[in-house]
Amino acid sequence: MAATPQNFYKIELSRALKENAFGLKGYQLLSPAALSDSYSACARVELLEGLTVFLRLTHCGYEITCDPDAKDASQSPQMEISEGLDELLRALSPGYSTLYSERLISKLRF
Repeated sequence: MAATPQNFYKIELSRALKENAFGLKGYQLLSPAALSDSYSACARVELLEGLTVFLRLTHCGYEITCDPDAKDASQSPQMEISEGLDELLRALSPGYSTLYSERLISKLRF
């Protein structure tokens, strides 16, 4: 699929989630219809600890957001925006952080 301004964020979020899937229980990209902004992408992510979060990618970066299907979806929590998905996941999930560090050390050894 060729990247267009409308699907760039979906492609990028999908790629980032695949790269970081080692430290997640699962994830699901959400339908663009659920988003009010076509220049963003959103995913439901289940962390290793069992917590489910919603991540959104925009031109500013990655952030935690509310479930776009929820009635109060316009009330996004105030979260710091991260330039990289791995940075945000390390802050959210101790399990992800541990696996990330182990993978990094493993790569540095070889």
